[in-house]
Amino acid sequence: MFDFLEKEKYNNLTIGYKLGVEQLNDRYNTADRFKAIDAPDILTMNSIQLYLKGMMELANKIGNKELIQKCRKIESEFKNVVDLIFDVYKDFDITNYRCVLSLRDKEDKEKYFDDDEMWDKAENELRKVLDDLKIDYKEEIGEAAFYGPKLDVNVKPAVGAEYTLSTCQLDFCLPAKFDLKYIDKNGDRKTPVVLHRAILGSLDRFMAYILEETKGALPTWLAPVQVNIIPVNNNYHLEYANEIYKMLKDASVRVELDDRDEKLSYKMRESQTKKIPITLILGDKERDESLVSYRRHGSNKTYSVQKDTFKDLLLNEIRSKKSNKNQENN
Repeated sequence: MFDFLEKEKYNNLTIGYKLGVEQLNDRYNTADRFKAIDAPDILTMNSIQLYLKGMMELANKIGNKELIQKCRKIESEFKNVVDLIFDVYKDFDITNYRCVLSLRDKEDKEKYFDDDEMWDKAENELRKVLDDLKIDYKEEIGEAAFYGPKLDVNVKPAVGAEYTLSTCQLDFCLPAKFDLKYIDKNGDRKTPVVLHRAILGSLDRFMAYILEETKGALPTWLAPVQVNIIPVNNNYHLEYANEIYKMLKDASVRVELDDRDEKLSYKMRESQTKKIPITLILGDKERDESLVSYRRHGSNKTYSVQKDTFKDLLLNEIRSKKSNKNQENN
């Protein structure tokens, strides 16, 4: 569909992308949609080495994208983006947000792209999607980008002013600038529209936001270390601790084993300070009866269950992406 999508380096500080298109003659097909251009690959050369594999997978799924779409499909594609935004918000338990539909000022003929019919169609379709989904939103006249209307989802962090976390922006100008065309089912050449989509904005800024909101106490599914194992006495309990460590590691749990020669109280306190969601304490009873005793971060209550039962409970909690307030007390 595209002749090339070339990455360029600028002074080793920024990698931009240049879209070179001689023509876009995508024939009408049953899928009736174009591919998206991924934007999260735009990184500094030095920062590439700093991104962990999991972060890059996250960025690829919910990072910035440019969606090239046929004009008559604006409504359905915009709905898909809105659904994705709020599905992701549910995963991260984001509830304190405000939706803003930014529209053009019809009296300002210089600021905005000159196509009254396109503007009216786009604004009405965006408004209809939000109404159909029963999403509360506020319209702000004159706040649209010069190239099209947009939806901004603003969050209020624990500290500081409100800012935009997610956005979906329609762009009429970019396709015209690159002379993008497609052939519709009637054989006519048409100009598509671009939807600029950012689900969580920049990954580093979102990480700062979520850490601030949770005060560093991330839910189990999201925490970099999910379980910390502490044997009561290395001489008697380390072998069983290693058995539990291997069981959880084989189940892809992010687990650590604290086998340092330190007092139990010191290691327990440090595990709480590090805000590790679950700390296991393994002593004689746990070893002899194949049990696991554990304590959640921020709680003084200790639970004891069979090791296989604990693994099932833990994996279910991770898969279901439970927030801290919805985690089961068992």
